[in-house]
Amino acid sequence: MNHSTKRFIGMLLFFLLIVSQFSSVFGREVSAAEDLVDVQLLSMNDLHGKIDQSYELDITGDGVVDGVYGRMDYVASYLKERDQAHPNSIIVHAGDMIGGSAPVSGLFQDEPTVEIMEEIGFDYGTVGNHEFDEGTTELLRMVNGGEHPDGLGTAGYDGMNFANLCANCVYKDSGETILPPYAIAEVEDVKIGFVGGVNTQASAGMVMPAGIEDIEFTNEAAAVNQAVEELQAKGIEAIVVLAHIPAEQSGETAVGESAELAKQVDDAVDIIFAAHNHQVVNGVVDNKLIVQASEYGKAFADIDIQIDRSTQDIIKKQAEVVFVDQNKKEPDPAVRDILTKYQDLIEPKMNQKLGYNGQDLTGDYTNNGGDHGLGNLIADGMLWQIDADFAMMNGGGIRDDLLQGEITWGGDLYNIMPFGNTLMKMEIKGGEDLYPILNAQLSPIYGPDYSIAGLHYTWDIATNKVIDITFPDGTAIDPNGSYTLVVNNYMGTSLSDKHRPISEKGQNVEMGPVDLDAFVNYVKSLGSTEENPIQIGSEGRIVGIENTPENILGEVSINEARNAETGSEVTIEGVVTTTPGAWGGNGFYIQDETAGIYVFGSDEVTVGDQVKLTAVTGEYNGERQLTDISLLEKTGQSPLPDAVEVNPSEISEQNQGQLVVIKGATISELEKVNDYGTFEFMATTNGQAVLVRVDNRTGLAYDAFPFENGDKVNIIGVSSVYNGTFQLKPTKVADISEFTEQGEDDPNEDSPNYDQPEEDPTTEDNPNNEEKPTENNGVEDPNNEETPQ
Repeated sequence: MNHSTKRFIGMLLFFLLIVSQFSSVFGREVSAAEDLVDVQLLSMNDLHGKIDQSYELDITGDGVVDGVYGRMDYVASYLKERDQAHPNSIIVHAGDMIGGSAPVSGLFQDEPTVEIMEEIGFDYGTVGNHEFDEGTTELLRMVNGGEHPDGLGTAGYDGMNFANLCANCVYKDSGETILPPYAIAEVEDVKIGFVGGVNTQASAGMVMPAGIEDIEFTNEAAAVNQAVEELQAKGIEAIVVLAHIPAEQSGETAVGESAELAKQVDDAVDIIFAAHNHQVVNGVVDNKLIVQASEYGKAFADIDIQIDRSTQDIIKKQAEVVFVDQNKKEPDPAVRDILTKYQDLIEPKMNQKLGYNGQDLTGDYTNNGGDHGLGNLIADGMLWQIDADFAMMNGGGIRDDLLQGEITWGGDLYNIMPFGNTLMKMEIKGGEDLYPILNAQLSPIYGPDYSIAGLHYTWDIATNKVIDITFPDGTAIDPNGSYTLVVNNYMGTSLSDKHRPISEKGQNVEMGPVDLDAFVNYVKSLGSTEENPIQIGSEGRIVGIENTPENILGEVSINEARNAETGSEVTIEGVVTTTPGAWGGNGFYIQDETAGIYVFGSDEVTVGDQVKLTAVTGEYNGERQLTDISLLEKTGQSPLPDAVEVNPSEISEQNQGQLVVIKGATISELEKVNDYGTFEFMATTNGQAVLVRVDNRTGLAYDAFPFENGDKVNIIGVSSVYNGTFQLKPTKVADISEFTEQGEDDPNEDSPNYDQPEEDPTTEDNPNNEEKPTENNGVEDPNNEETPQ
């Protein structure tokens, strides 16, 4: 072979190699690179109008402060730099960007926060619970523009120039969404659907009921799936959900309500932006990427995705959460100028000197440590201002610390109490009303919530019950005596189970001043100076008693555990029969061959797990349970026990905690019992009836229930009791099925997934004025607790 021939063959091979890497232009094929579109998604969540706040953080967790983070002029530098460096960049947020804000934003109805977001270039956003702090009308004014009716905002406010979305926020009368459910972005020759809002249904219990009487929050998963169906009908396969729903990191994956949402929604959903509980999350659940970027502008998320031009679907997604380190960027000049403009306007009020604090006062929720100085100071101020017998302040309403030094109006007290709630004075009957009010706010994990004044109490950590209540001097409170209680109007009107006893027991309500004004007046009245500072701390107003179990029974059957004395330590083994979180807390039912029981305090199991655990026996609202878990070990997997067929009258203490089934029951008295979708009905066979309670967190909500009064159904569920009323609690959607007259169908077979282990959803939600960035408040009541603490 001569040299020219070799050269020709070499050139031919080289040409073929090139062709193998790049497909022919004459066919459908193009290069692999040309087949994909790169897109960058930048996101924030839970800013809460803290546009001028900076934070010292220990990012690495080694106990050493790593730097100063946050403040929106620095956030703007980070976001603008990444936005401008990428040709296909979209900026989004997942709610609670306003509400509970710093004075520089809150004193102008958060319009400065909107101005900054517009300067940065946000494209799409959703609503969290705090966007509803002042009701639907004010939210829509913030979105659409118009000056505040009381002149509290800025002149000529023209609304938000980026899309605001909510798929499950609807008007009660029409069922129409108050905002668009989704939006479509076009990038090169691909389209991306953004499904917005999907606000946690618990939002209805987190804001003033009067402000949202015209709307309701429908089932989150159903709202997403409807939007996805409409988007797919338009040929859109790349779908992102902006969900103001909590999540937590768990290894490489995520847990929490957003994780549960990921399992319930259509697989066309690719990404879920989570929010609400202020966590750092970057994990995958059911092939859906879940991301959340801390809080208060401390961080943002950057997700890089690739979309296949031919399928229009996202084929690659990768996220990072970036902390806004002020040492690595210069502040953005435009946003800095906006901050300076509003800071100058509020400076005279911000720097008003009110007194001097002699020590660092930190704390919000009272927690298991009992009362704390800041909560005591606030509660004392409420009592002083209103001249009542007792005062209570919810922990979530305390939004900042009061550090040692000079106390100013804006730098300190406003940041502590930014919601503008109004004090309420009401009449109650002494112990008769105080016990249920205080018991309702106790959490088995975090203990008491309320700071108090005018009374002291002790509570049993094991049973999670108030033991006794006295005046501060130790004298008894008359159980039936007439007294007055002062709370803020969030606590006094909230529909959540934690707060509801206040509105149920309180009579002859009188409205008082704004809570911040009362706090300011009280601090000024103390006349504190550097030489004579405020000195206050824990005073023993709240004392938890941790009783060591007197009876340590060792390994027993579940039936023996049920019959053991309250406070006994037992070790039991059984199979998990319900999904943790199905009734709002991190708990589940477990069953062996002898009995079943509710276990509170863990969400680290799934249905079908064989579990051995050591815990303490207790009771809540009449139902036996195990709590204070000291050991939990998964020993394997087991098929679930068949649900035992019973008549309605047979649901009793004998089978409480076990799976049972009622066949051919007629539905009557079907009614929705809250705004989240939980509902109840009576199930009747042969003249016998029992209450059936269906919690929306089991996956079945009132609006999606396919049956109506008069229908005959088979019902599988857990035999339960709540304050003396026995009831049947279905555990998932498939537990209620149509009854056939032949009756040949086995309800245990009608639930195709019933014997299969399920993924582990958890719930965590802290109501408006109840958010705590590092806590996932539990719910001790597996029967009737509608909103987590």
